Amino acid sequence: AVVSTQSGHYGRVQPKHDIVSTIESLVSANIRFVHFSYDNELRSRAFGTKLGLETGWNCHISLAEGDFDNFSVDSDSNSAEAENFHFYYCKARLPQGIKNIRPHLENVDNVPLLVPLFTSCTPAAIKEMICIMQENQELVCCIGSSLQINNFGIFLQADSSLGMIPHLPQNCLISGNKIVLFQVTKLSYFR
Repeated sequence: AVVSTQSGHYGRVQPKHDIVSTIESLVSANIRFVHFSYDNELRSRAFGTKLGLETGWNCHISLAEGDFDNFSVDSDSNSAEAENFHFYYCKARLPQGIKNIRPHLENVDNVPLLVPLFTSCTPAAIKEMICIMQENQELVCCIGSSLQINNFGIFLQADSSLGMIPHLPQNCLISGNKIVLFQVTKLSYFR
């Protein structure tokens, strides 16, 4: 499996134009691509769609810890949150939270090893999920930003890793060996 990690703010981040064809090439070579997202389900699914990943029913798992079995939504609520909860958590019956992955694999099925998208991840949860993949005879290559200090432990857990320097937002500038963040403001001159 090839694992990618990326931090949040997907509203502004666009995948590189050739990533969809790269993922398709991996899949056609029988190499599974899995994306771990620090963002919530809604943002992660939107970005996963841009990557060309299947993001519908039974295609993603939240690694966030919580009491999902006792979570309830008002019956008269018409919110999108209520619909998403009912559709994805009540109907799908996939495990939620990293602590529920192993019991699901032992007692239900191997679907958690097949989904292409994990949402609401923490670095510790990603490391644990990679460990679970390895326990199930998966060879894991992790690709992620070499500028994210949280990725270093994840890189060490994987069988092989590739740290990449991402395209930086326009408000970042590389100066020597340092990345400088700056904010462009409009200056007005009064006479």
